[in-house]
Amino acid sequence: MIPHYKPVVRDFTPNSTQEIVKRVRVVLAPIALLLGITLATTSFAARDERMLVGAYVCGAVFLALLFMPKKWRTPPTRSGFAEAPAGAIQTQVQGGALPSLASGNPRPRILLLNASLAGPEGNSACLLAALEARLAPHAELRRAVLAGAKGETFAELEPALAAADAFVFATGTHWDSWSSPLQKFLEDATPAEATALWLGKPAAVLVTEHSTGGKGVLSRLQGVLVTLGCAVPPLSGLVLSQAAQHARAANAGGKTLAGAEDYWSPGDLAVVAHNLLAAARQPRAAWKTWPVDRADYRRTWIDTAS
Repeated sequence: MIPHYKPVVRDFTPNSTQEIVKRVRVVLAPIALLLGITLATTSFAARDERMLVGAYVCGAVFLALLFMPKKWRTPPTRSGFAEAPAGAIQTQVQGGALPSLASGNPRPRILLLNASLAGPEGNSACLLAALEARLAPHAELRRAVLAGAKGETFAELEPALAAADAFVFATGTHWDSWSSPLQKFLEDATPAEATALWLGKPAAVLVTEHSTGGKGVLSRLQGVLVTLGCAVPPLSGLVLSQAAQHARAANAGGKTLAGAEDYWSPGDLAVVAHNLLAAARQPRAAWKTWPVDRADYRRTWIDTAS
């Protein structure tokens, strides 16, 4: 019979060096204590001074592991996030107060990924900065740029991705798709698919375009993020186009353009920020994931003989 459930989530995310050191310490300390007691007892019975010296050494190792100062231990990999202070900050966004959950995270860590080809100088950077201004009072933010001389790779951002509670992706529209740095980032992220790096973490998406194509980019990118393991909050994706900006400007100038108010605008970032924060503050659910090929997903499977 085929089971109607998915296997329990398996975390393939590599342990940090600090976590490995902790686990080794937990294992070695009891071993050193037991070995020291055994050697000491045997040395008195056999009158063997060498065993007594071994007992002293084991005792010293046990005490060193037990009272190891924190500064001796391997520090965690830096993620770029500051320590989050306690206490939620309430505000009004379009008539509704941001939710404050006692069992959730009142001040989540959000990673802002600018995937624009123009890096920190483009339209996506401007849109991301406007969203950042709305998020900053309520969250710990870490900024990352994927393009340019100072662009960060997936490998460099992996500690920040692991530490984040939520993500924001910003990209331009290039031939009906997202930017090439973002494509490279997503390809490099393949080994982390369906791991704790992404699983259940809410993601917002900001797309800029000149005239058309951006909505398709938004929908497809949200689909990719869901497949990686992210959650997509309601109304957390936005496309800002130059054409819509012109239409809204003309409407504000006294010309009546039917439907101009239905276009996305920078003001809609208030809703994106509100919903992303609401999702990030929720306690993490016990999500499940399906099996993923991690052994040989790059194999060549084309059979030209058939």
